[in-house]
Amino acid sequence: MKNALVLGDGKLAQEIVKQSGWPFISRKKDNFDVETLGSFKSHIPKDVNIIINCIANTETHSTDKDAHWNINYKFVYHLSNYCLMNKIKLIHISTDYVYANCKSHPSSEKDIPVHAENWYSYTKLLGDAVIELLLEDFLICRCTHKERHFTYESAFIDKICNYTYTDEAAKMIIDLINKNAVGVYNIGKDPVIVYDHLKKSNPKILASVTPAGIPKDTSMEIKKMKTTLNL
Repeated sequence: MKNALVLGDGKLAQEIVKQSGWPFISRKKDNFDVETLGSFKSHIPKDVNIIINCIANTETHSTDKDAHWNINYKFVYHLSNYCLMNKIKLIHISTDYVYANCKSHPSSEKDIPVHAENWYSYTKLLGDAVIELLLEDFLICRCTHKERHFTYESAFIDKICNYTYTDEAAKMIIDLINKNAVGVYNIGKDPVIVYDHLKKSNPKILASVTPAGIPKDTSMEIKKMKTTLNL
């Protein structure tokens, strides 16, 4: 029986909770301060055997190294050790940004990730690495996801990624958990150019170019996910 607990209450976490019915911990409402957390015992029930970590610093433009380091790496390190000591399976939400400077695209799980030129991708990659180093029973889900109601006036015409809606990504992650998938998985739909994809639903959307520091190609190969989920 899966006694799962979701960490975080962002858009993806909310969608996972909505679709699965699993309980969650909110950083603010439950005083779950991941930057200064000394112990997990007072927050995580003893019968939990699966933790889905949706907590991250996702400010891709931020140059605040410590803010990324504390959440995307240090917290993940401590959480991984807790899972190791308590025999808990860790499901960790990662990012397609770790593939930004790979030699091959779409990138597969076997390719060597090389971070983009920002602290977000670097610390997320380090978080992935420490999980792979410490744990055997883990699932790292690398993905990009957006809400269906795209509110921006423009979209990147020079960026390619596996553009996936948040509710779709949540379902894929839940299905992988229910399949007891282990290891690194690329999550999402087939790669698309962001502008071309969004123009289908909004013909008036304008074209823009990616700013400095944002990778233009984070496309991922998703054969492994499709095979596991029989898609």
